[in-house]
Order: sequence, then structure tokens, then C-alpha cells
Amino acid sequence: MQKYLLNTLVVFVLFSLIGCQSNQTTSNMFRSFTPLAAPSADLTQTVQEALMRNDDLAVSQVHVQTRQDVVILSGYVKKIRLSDTAEQIARQVPGVRVVENHIIVRP
Repeated sequence: MQKYLLNTLVVFVLFSLIGCQSNQTTSNMFRSFTPLAAPSADLTQTVQEALMRNDDLAVSQVHVQTRQDVVILSGYVKKIRLSDTAEQIARQVPGVRVVENHIIVRP
């Protein structure tokens, strides 16, 4: 009887430790998404560089801001197509989750 209780207790302790380790891994997973200033600045620069590679947008006045993994585009373009292009380019940059397009079209 004592051997059965001891085995049960050992199994319970092992499962408890595995559960604690599992919870720690989960919290580390979410901790990796904690916003930091540097990655946001890097993301802003990466999106700006991607926009500058497009010849039409290189001369446009499109400004990029980021808030965590959200990119906010603002400024002015001459054609709606350029606004759509800027949004598409920003969406394709790795690390961008959402793009808010506040670009104004003015001929």
C-alpha cells in the first residue's frame, strides 16, 4: 500500500513539474511579442526602404510610422494607385501585422 502511495506521489510531482515547465514555455512565447523601441524603429526603416525601391513612390511624400507591428502610412500622392501600391508594399515587409493607410490623394 505504501509503495502504491509513494508511486502515486512521485507521478503527481513529476506531472506538476512538467506542468510548470510547460507554463513557463507558454509565457516565454508571449514574452517574445513584447514591443520594444528598437524593433519598431527597425521596422519603420525597413518599410521606408521598401517604399523607396518603387520608382513612383520614391518621389512621393509618403511618411511611415510604426506602433509595435502596425505600420501607419501618411502623406500625399498624386494617384490612388500609388496609395494602394504603398499599402501593398508595406504589407509585404516581414514583421508587419497591420497597415493603416492614411495617405491622401491630391492631384
